[in-house]
Amino acid sequence: MMIELLETNLDNFDKDIRKNALLELIKLKKKGKVKWLKEKEISNMHCHSFFSFNGYGYSPIKIAWLCKKNGIKLCQVVDFDVLDGIEELFYAADLLNLKASVGIETRVFIPELKDKEINSPGEPGVYYLMGTGFTKLPSTESLANKILKEMSHRAHLRTRKMVDILNDHLSDIGIEYDTDVIPLTPNDNVTERHILRAFYNKSKDVFKNSASFIKYWRSKLSVQEEDINSSWDNPYVLCEIIRSKFMKNEGIAYIKPDSSTFPEIQTVNKMIIELGGIPCATWLNGLSDGEKNLEELLNLLIGKGISMMNIIPDRNYNIKDKEEKRIKVKNLYKAVEIAKKFNLPIIAGTEMNKFGQKLVDDFDSEELTPIRKTFMDGAYFLQNHTLRQMEKGK
Repeated sequence: MMIELLETNLDNFDKDIRKNALLELIKLKKKGKVKWLKEKEISNMHCHSFFSFNGYGYSPIKIAWLCKKNGIKLCQVVDFDVLDGIEELFYAADLLNLKASVGIETRVFIPELKDKEINSPGEPGVYYLMGTGFTKLPSTESLANKILKEMSHRAHLRTRKMVDILNDHLSDIGIEYDTDVIPLTPNDNVTERHILRAFYNKSKDVFKNSASFIKYWRSKLSVQEEDINSSWDNPYVLCEIIRSKFMKNEGIAYIKPDSSTFPEIQTVNKMIIELGGIPCATWLNGLSDGEKNLEELLNLLIGKGISMMNIIPDRNYNIKDKEEKRIKVKNLYKAVEIAKKFNLPIIAGTEMNKFGQKLVDDFDSEELTPIRKTFMDGAYFLQNHTLRQMEKGK
């Protein structure tokens, strides 16, 4: 019970409680009361933490602990629009002797592809971009800090507008952004999934039993009872349905982006480079117009400063439909070969920004075995970059 309580405290919003819990767990490990798996040649270089959204509520410290405990050799925390996890991830990694890096993910606009869907489904010109290998936060007066603050400001405007729209549609369970949503985050970085959880929480407060709760959501979502009958005790089921119905393309709370919604890719790349990070391309599945000709896309991105690539492999092979799986695995291998042709190191991860996603990819699977060395080489490349940046900062 003591170990379980301490591991739970690793996710507490109070930083001191998180840090003290880690110190106590390390003491228990030294006494032989906590077991770690033997370190393996596996990595997760794309872990979202609760500083943006983690499906399990994991903090950067918790991610570091779980990686060490489960024999994961290298990890990277990648949060959306913020670098808030830098200090505590490296604090934990140092105590645990874990190879760790920090990244950022955001959406940007690429003017040259304004009429093409790339890797943000249904949103022409919009691109998921990463920066990797950060070791420091920007100074207050720096251009990088100004860009980060502008990214945060745009994100808040977007999420506040989503809440206003949903409140009009779900007036029986209206929520307050400042009192119902922001407290769900440790550092005020609100995402769509925080909004969904707030509506879930409010609907449980308003409807005191599962029957009225399910009746309400059936009427609002136009779904069958069997689709949501487990959602009274399982917020993840309901939240994903609400997200797909209301927040995705053509949903009532979907806000169609334009060139002013997200910063241009060059702007964010300036921030990444100023902070010693590496601008990193992300690849979805090779099916969109923008990704079908990956060589052309990478030529464009490299011209804008990209020098790495990130892949989430699980969504390309962990698929029930055999034909869909065949196509996506083929595209995955092709993307790896093209990236290698451009000398782009490739990193892989599972995200964990949704409940049910794995702590680490199955590197021993039939599908990943042929490319696991490529992913591990990319992880080591990023780790070496991180160490060099730390040396520069001393």
